Amino acid sequence: MTQAEQRPVTRSDRLARNTVVLGALAAAAAITAADVANPQFDFIAVTASRYVNGNAGWLIPTALVLISASSALVAWRPAPTRPNRAGIAALLVCAAGFAVAAVFPADPPGQWDRPSTAEMVHGLAGWTAFLAFPIAAVLSARSDRAAAGPRRAVLAATGFSVVTTAVFAVVLVDTMDGPSIRFGSAESLVGLSERLALGADLAWLVVAATAAPTLRRGGAERS
Repeated sequence: MTQAEQRPVTRSDRLARNTVVLGALAAAAAITAADVANPQFDFIAVTASRYVNGNAGWLIPTALVLISASSALVAWRPAPTRPNRAGIAALLVCAAGFAVAAVFPADPPGQWDRPSTAEMVHGLAGWTAFLAFPIAAVLSARSDRAAAGPRRAVLAATGFSVVTTAVFAVVLVDTMDGPSIRFGSAESLVGLSERLALGADLAWLVVAATAAPTLRRGGAERS
């Protein structure tokens, strides 16, 4: 592999990497804090976005903005593992979807039958983001130039994103038609499956941001 294909990791690369990692961790912390602050909701059955109507509701749009910004930064950053154009486009669609979902809040739990305009926009934007993310992950994994170890981590995170998004889709469709997939006393698994999908996407962002190889600054390298 020539130096034209890979280059040294720069200070801006490291800054972007650290920003993505901190943003992803902060988003996960915000969602977890919202769960703790709202014991009246069952996180297994209630999606995180509905917590905007509960205690410390600002944590949810904050988390969505952080996920949006982290996704956009992974697409933009001038790193050796930057996705191809299709991967970049999918990541930007994902970033836009989460940003719109942050602006338009979801309705409180129990209002599925009469959704507001904000709820419909939120749902459409959120689903666009959720579906775009594994597509972006797959496209990015195909173009990734990380070394063998980091590349395996990227592929594992990509598979986790694809699987958890598929599970979330199945559970959500089941919930809309009257939930039949349940666990214990929970009405459905839509909240848990959504959090698993979000966790997978955040994990992918962290792995993608940290998978860039560190190259020697002297001479061209070949493989």
